[in-house]
Amino acid sequence: EFDLQKMEQKVARGLGERSDEEKVQLQARIDELKQDLESQQRKRKSLAEQRKKMQVELKNWAKRNQERTKQQGVIQEALVETELEINSCETTLDSIKKRKE
Repeated sequence: EFDLQKMEQKVARGLGERSDEEKVQLQARIDELKQDLESQQRKRKSLAEQRKKMQVELKNWAKRNQERTKQQGVIQEALVETELEINSCETTLDSIKKRKE
């Protein structure tokens, strides 16, 4: 009779039937996995928000960098013009000095 009972249990298990103890264990595992899933979803959401903030910050830095580069170009042009003006003034001054001699 014990063998018959074991065989019935195997058949029942094969058909998807579970004992109360197994059901409790499976439900505990399901609950644990659900909690893990929820935790991972929260973490994913947090990381997505951080990523979005970082993208905005990167875009702002890129814009500032572009503005600084443009400003640097303007300053460089002004510097070249000033150097040319200084050279011109030096040349004029040298020529005036030579005339006075």
